[in-house]
Amino acid sequence: MMNETEQREREPLAYDVTGFCKEVGISRSLFYDLQRNGEGPRVTKLGDRHRRSLILASDARTWLLQRSVTTAIDREGKATATAA
Repeated sequence: MMNETEQREREPLAYDVTGFCKEVGISRSLFYDLQRNGEGPRVTKLGDRHRRSLILASDARTWLLQRSVTTAIDREGKATATAA
């Protein structure tokens, strides 16, 4: 079993959109829907005319953490509303 430091050493510094989607288990169309709605991860544009879109690993972790907290709050709110 790897510790957190070893996991981060193996983790890429950034993901392209396809790699990010595979890593988190979502489709590219869902990724772009999330981006359009302002709910996706932060995207860094690189290269000539900013053609390459990358999601930094740190931004991916932050986004996943925020999504899990939001989901937990949503579930808690629904449970409270149902109980009332």
